[in-house]
Amino acid sequence: MSKRSSQPAITPQLQQAFRLLQLPTPALQAYLQQALENNVMLEADEEFDATWALDSTLGTDRDAPSLHDDRATTLHEHLSWQLDCALLPNGPRAIARALIGAIDDDGFLTETPQAIATAVAATVRADPDVVESVLAIIQQFDPLGVGARSVSECIGLQLAQLEPGTPGLEAARMIAHHHLGLVEKQQLVDLQRLSGSSGSDFETALALVRSCHRQPGAAFQSRPGEYGLPDVFARHTPDGWMVEPNPVAIPRLHVNERYAGMITRSADHALLRTQLQEARWLVGSLEIRNDTVLRLARAIVYRQRAFLDRSMQTMRPIASREVAETVEMQESAVARATAGKYLHTPRGVFELRFFLSNEMSRAA
Repeated sequence: MSKRSSQPAITPQLQQAFRLLQLPTPALQAYLQQALENNVMLEADEEFDATWALDSTLGTDRDAPSLHDDRATTLHEHLSWQLDCALLPNGPRAIARALIGAIDDDGFLTETPQAIATAVAATVRADPDVVESVLAIIQQFDPLGVGARSVSECIGLQLAQLEPGTPGLEAARMIAHHHLGLVEKQQLVDLQRLSGSSGSDFETALALVRSCHRQPGAAFQSRPGEYGLPDVFARHTPDGWMVEPNPVAIPRLHVNERYAGMITRSADHALLRTQLQEARWLVGSLEIRNDTVLRLARAIVYRQRAFLDRSMQTMRPIASREVAETVEMQESAVARATAGKYLHTPRGVFELRFFLSNEMSRAA
């Protein structure tokens, strides 16, 4: 896997964008619809101007593969892939495999370190402290928050990925560790008093906590072959292949500035100020997500021009690493981001990862 130092600094907005990026379009649409229903500060554009209409003249190639993808990645497969890329000795690797096997579909660890140590006793000598040290490695894997033993720890792991200078971060960590119950009950007065923060720092901290995912494995639970509208279109022009987003696939959201302008610094508006911050993050995160999908599609189309121009025989599966280097992402993130995203071409509709090699190349 790529080293973190080569990746962009993680901000709350970028963290949320990574999470949105993992969702296939139908799941993303459902997520955004729920956000619109729960946050009065969000609005969706009512009309969209599609670049091209889907018509019967496209996608008629009989040789195009089925949309059903038997290689659909589960959470455990994704974690195992990352473990294969990690440079671990045999002993810690055996512990890591046992830990991954004890992670449920929501991304939570269901066994204690002592139980894991006992389970691997036949192959490696380990005590709970050693298991904890290996678990700390697993908890750095994608998706953020995986391997936690509680919602509090899950949120804490996600907050730990943010830049140290992120506003409200320390208060958010304290809230996640001690006062999640008050967040769920919307007891903001008590929460603000117990957190020891006030004003915009408290509101930003609360927005940080609420923006974290409670079930990091949920993005991996979509059914294989789930398909709605293509995310991107590719067409051949006199100047070469052009790739553009499908604007009808993803709702375009914006902040309701009329409501935002009515908010005051009154304590009664604390929740609304938090929703405003969440709305701004979501709008920005969605833009980052859609731009990333477009850049991934363009990188893939550029490398598959011969296939799109001529026949199946000219397709050269490309390694995830090639695309990752082009779009400046981690290889594991590319593997997930291309799953459940579809490209509409004159040769048919293809899942983006159809064009990637099945081989799991190891990262240095």
